[in-house]
Amino acid sequence: MDFQVVVLAGGTCKKLLPLVSKDVPKALLPVANRPVLSYVLEQLELSNLKDLIVVVEGEDAALCVGGWISNAYVDRLHVKVIPVTWTYVNCCLGVYLNADFANV
Repeated sequence: MDFQVVVLAGGTCKKLLPLVSKDVPKALLPVANRPVLSYVLEQLELSNLKDLIVVVEGEDAALCVGGWISNAYVDRLHVKVIPVTWTYVNCCLGVYLNADFANV
């Protein structure tokens, strides 16, 4: 049976300034000289789970994460990076996620 994994990779966060920026989203912050996302992707690869969707908040962050994955895991993982945006709706139902998964 083939599985497809969804990894939630965040985006940028004002609380982590100046560590995060337009060029370095949370998923690419270094931990022990490696992007934190690399630990997750490495474990998935070792588990033979190689068909991944990485969800990233914001277009800029998605481009950075997608570029890094393309370079670091070329021909090793099949990864689709999906940017999402949060839309806050001022009504009694609360918060909605507006994501385009049509191309998944």
